Amino acid sequence: MKDMNRLVEYIDGYIYVSDMEEIIIQHSENADEANRLYQYMIQTYKLENNQKWEFDIALDCVRNMNAEDRDYIKENPKVSEYHFGYGMYIRNHYIHCSNKHSYFEADNESSSVVEMILSILHPIYDFSNANIREIYSNWDYERLSKQYREQYSDIFDTALSKVCAANKEIRIVDSVVQEVKEELRKREGRVGFKKIFVEIVKECLAVPDKKYINQVWDDVEKKLYDKSCIYEQEYYQVKCMKVIDLYREVQGDIWGRTKFSSVDACAKYIEDTLGLKEDYAVFMAECAIEALKTLKRH
Repeated sequence: MKDMNRLVEYIDGYIYVSDMEEIIIQHSENADEANRLYQYMIQTYKLENNQKWEFDIALDCVRNMNAEDRDYIKENPKVSEYHFGYGMYIRNHYIHCSNKHSYFEADNESSSVVEMILSILHPIYDFSNANIREIYSNWDYERLSKQYREQYSDIFDTALSKVCAANKEIRIVDSVVQEVKEELRKREGRVGFKKIFVEIVKECLAVPDKKYINQVWDDVEKKLYDKSCIYEQEYYQVKCMKVIDLYREVQGDIWGRTKFSSVDACAKYIEDTLGLKEDYAVFMAECAIEALKTLKRH
């Protein structure tokens, strides 16, 4: 547990007084310890003026949350997710009605408050560390985490450890995310893409009245994009296959007649048309045939 998380132990004692627009410590047997920790945070993070105000608002927000809301925020540490919902509440309830603080953009103020809320509740998030803020707002990292974290938690734990240990002045998130991609690709192998592609095609073609690949291609492409973060080359090649009408030819017509009766024939067509290396042409052919040849059409 980092020091900022300890504030939750005393959260009921941090009372935000609206007229003063700041926190006071409620009298209790833990008041002295609560105040020491509060002052320690202010000094450690050098919180002055608007930053202290944002910190006080964050404490009040956490105090008024139920356990379910706190858990949700801990599990979803992405600041932009809260802009239109909880962020709007912060702006309306604290920022716009302020008589003691000036600010340039209310949106920026509410985002800073959310960053402090995350710092109070989340075991890693730190509003003062640009690398940590960036890793949790990185879209590729978010996609990778949703798709692979449960299976490969060690990869993500290693990445976060690197980010936390890095010099705050040196931006390393892009290189860390690239390392995560490379390690995931190494473990999943190219066959992982085939599995993703086959599942998505069959899922999209399972929709009633959507029997042919060209009818559902937009859905296939969108879903595939979301799940192909470590397979950028294969994703691009799949789009090329659509351009040369490969999937329609593999799937065949209503009577099941198809231009390609084997992986070899399909791969040769890809190789001749696009000039892909033989191993990639064979792989793309396997993806297409496995996804489409086993489907029944009525």
